[in-house]
Amino acid sequence: MRITEILNESEVLDEITRPNSIENAEEVLKKAGYEKLGEGYYAAVYAKGDADHVLKLFSVRDTSYPNFVNMTIQRPNIHFPKFKGKMMKVTNEYYAIRMEMLTRFGEATGDGPILEKIKNYIYGYATYGRSYSDNIRGQQVIKEIDQFEEMQPGIKKACELIADMIANGYVGLDLHAGNIMRRGNTIVFTDPVN
Repeated sequence: MRITEILNESEVLDEITRPNSIENAEEVLKKAGYEKLGEGYYAAVYAKGDADHVLKLFSVRDTSYPNFVNMTIQRPNIHFPKFKGKMMKVTNEYYAIRMEMLTRFGEATGDGPILEKIKNYIYGYATYGRSYSDNIRGQQVIKEIDQFEEMQPGIKKACELIADMIANGYVGLDLHAGNIMRRGNTIVFTDPVN
């Protein structure tokens, strides 16, 4: 399969035919008018012009991200990204997937305390499950997430789904301002696991 099928753009990008690495793909994407929006240890995200989606390329070494993508497809939630098309293995080195364009979430905008509340709830739920409410610390964290749920309906369930992945040993938590974004005012977990 050609990467042009993944991109599903109106123009044909003949020069993009399975670059053997993310780095080589980046060169080709830049020549085709894409801009790198961000990168992490295993991934990079690109966009072209005013498109309503981004292209995420990620290493096959990131075994948790495909689990997260599959979970979000099987258990949709407003706080998970909307993927456009399927995750594709481009080469034995990396995958590609398209997802909606989102805006940054950041501690500079006052989002830091929100992030800590979310992390506390996910860690507690992953560790204790529903019995988290049996201890005083858990009761406080649950009270905070319940209050936050009023502003962000569905956030508690999204946190529990991520916590279930962690509790089942599939992944570890990797939540920071770079792995959470916004769709309007809605918080979206884009890559909360490692």
